[in-house]
Amino acid sequence: MIKNIRWLFTLLLNEGRADEEPELTEQQVGKLIHVGNLNQIKGSIINAFAYGATGGEETTDEAGASEGNEGNMTSAQEN
Repeated sequence: MIKNIRWLFTLLLNEGRADEEPELTEQQVGKLIHVGNLNQIKGSIINAFAYGATGGEETTDEAGASEGNEGNMTSAQEN
């Protein structure tokens, strides 16, 4: 799964880069992806497709605004 996410994220980042910026490799992008930000990466990919599907109009994602580590905090506080 991570290999597919890395490939897709690399593709999207290279599509959105400016012409004078160097193209990123999958290895470079792979170093940016880890378990701590995997959900954020997947959310960014979904938002990129949503942005493209709406013709470039911004969409608001109510669920994404509250996404974070809050779910992990409650389990960490339990002893």
